[in-house]
Amino acid sequence: MPKYKYTPVSDNEYASLHKKASYITFYNSPERMKFIKKRNRKTGQFKVSVDETPVAVVSYQVIPARSGTFVYFQHSPIFIDPRVAEDLVFWQELKQFTQYIGQKEQAIYVRITPRVPNKKQIVTDILMAGYKRAPVQELDACVTRTISMQQFSIENLRPDLSEMLERAQKRNLRTTFSSDTIALEDFVSIYRTLAAKKQIDFVPVDYLKDELKTYAEHNQLMIASVRDEKETLYAAASIVIQGDTAWYYWAATADQGLDIGADVMMLAETITELKKRNVIVLDLWGGSVSTEIREKGLPHPWKAMDEFKQGFGATLVEYLPALDVPIRAPQYLAAVFYQRALMTKRGYPYVPLSGN
Repeated sequence: MPKYKYTPVSDNEYASLHKKASYITFYNSPERMKFIKKRNRKTGQFKVSVDETPVAVVSYQVIPARSGTFVYFQHSPIFIDPRVAEDLVFWQELKQFTQYIGQKEQAIYVRITPRVPNKKQIVTDILMAGYKRAPVQELDACVTRTISMQQFSIENLRPDLSEMLERAQKRNLRTTFSSDTIALEDFVSIYRTLAAKKQIDFVPVDYLKDELKTYAEHNQLMIASVRDEKETLYAAASIVIQGDTAWYYWAATADQGLDIGADVMMLAETITELKKRNVIVLDLWGGSVSTEIREKGLPHPWKAMDEFKQGFGATLVEYLPALDVPIRAPQYLAAVFYQRALMTKRGYPYVPLSGN
């Protein structure tokens, strides 16, 4: 008899359980799940119970990809009772459940990015349960940095960032905040330019625009824009706010904006604005480098971005990395080869599963 029971839940029940869980993000929020459904993606939402008491929530979407259709438990499971994350039986039964879903959806594999702190014992349990280390690394917020509104002070900026902030102020740059259509279009415009320049479509522009509209409709979106006196747009960022937590989702800065400190001003003044809105924590959302990669001295394309965030006093937070449950072995091996080759091309190192 299984210890943990998986039961489908309605949107309303999912929203209620989500409020009770730990390590939640807007990626597993009820609003985003509704957005995914609008994109005609097949989804699933379940509560996990022990003796009729909910202890966790899981959600997934079915994604068609170049390397084969897969089921994505993105930032899921989240735990109402965090102690469950350290139960080996939970991980064993979660694997069985994801295998069932993967087979039902005719997927090649199931990918999971659980919102669980990267602890050595949990990693050991996961390895014992038979999960695979996903061939992609740090493309989501498994490694992030957070800023406490109470602890942050402009005076504590790293000296080089303080100098850039002064440079922006001398150029009379100003940061404005809005969630209207014009502000959203400004962000999309500069994001599109950045994606084209780097020749990487991080997230398809139309997809991202529709997603941001969803948060705007629920009064959860703030767009920060940096301009000069001539109304030249140098930088823009989309910030998602849910309750007392905010996420610095996507930020884009023109080359000239980097030269005059627009990116520094934008983040510094965003923090000030969020304080006014009673936000407690700002999650800088991915783009950070794990302790292990830094200690091993491995090259990583996000090191400069991570150092920028460190300059604001942001604290490193590491969750378990992406995990896979293969469903069709031959096709999964082909997907691993393709995805790891892509990661290597983009400069991402590959490290085995380990814990702190």
